[in-house]
Amino acid sequence: MLGIQRRKKSWNLRKMQPTLHSDGCNNSYDETDAWKIYTAEDFLIKNSMHETLVVYPESMDSCGLFESVQQQYQGTFRFKLHLYQDTNAKEGVPTVFTIQKGLKTYLMHCTEDRTLRFEEGSVPRWISGYKSKYIFYKRQFSEGDAEAFSFESSILVGYFLASEQEHGCKKLALRSHQHEVNENFRIQLVKV
Repeated sequence: MLGIQRRKKSWNLRKMQPTLHSDGCNNSYDETDAWKIYTAEDFLIKNSMHETLVVYPESMDSCGLFESVQQQYQGTFRFKLHLYQDTNAKEGVPTVFTIQKGLKTYLMHCTEDRTLRFEEGSVPRWISGYKSKYIFYKRQFSEGDAEAFSFESSILVGYFLASEQEHGCKKLALRSHQHEVNENFRIQLVKV
């Protein structure tokens, strides 16, 4: 019996590890429920109609629209995908989306009412827990298409990023996905 108690205690000690956060504080995190950033890349984000995502974070509804944009306009903002390592493996790569517009950085996130918003802030180095309003799981959209992906919310399971027609505009939205192939859920990443 004593041997079992020792094993349990040593397992718990391995599970909790100190972490130096970007703010300089030493804290512990539960390694079974955490994400750690490991790389970031600049991309243009396009829908199935090859329209580029343009974000208006300062607007009232903080929206993203798919538009046919000229090359010179694309230089006014920059999308970055931050890929995270997940200590609790799931299907897909944990990803955080940010946009750089001028000197400000905005993070894309899900709200409780199943909408997308952009809020000003810096990219978290660590995200604890097993759900986050910032994390989307990146998955290949279909076999043989290396540039197209679908992105499922970690906090709203079954909801994916989608291109949706609304009031004459193609808007970036969060929609429930039934398991059939639907081009509205196809997100193309084009390296810049």
